[in-house]
Amino acid sequence: MAWNKIRPDAALRAEMDAGLDRYIASTQWQKDGGRYIPHPATWLNNHRWEGRPPPAAANGAHLFAGLQDFVNRGAEGPDR
Repeated sequence: MAWNKIRPDAALRAEMDAGLDRYIASTQWQKDGGRYIPHPATWLNNHRWEGRPPPAAANGAHLFAGLQDFVNRGAEGPDR
C-alpha cells in the first residue's frame, strides 16, 4: 500500500493535507465530475502534494471530501 511505503509523520501528513487542498480546488480534479482525479496510490507514489497543482476552479471542491478523508485516515488504516 502506498501509504505504508511513505509512513508519514504528523508534519508530513499536514504537508500532504495542504497539498491535497490545493489539488481539490483545481479545474482538472473538478472536470467531468472528477473523472480525471488520479488514483490515491498514484497521487501518493508520485508525491504530488509536493508539486504545483493545475489552475483552480471556481467551485465544487466539496466533491472530493472522500479523498481528503483517505489522507486524513491513512495513519489509522488497518494496514498500518
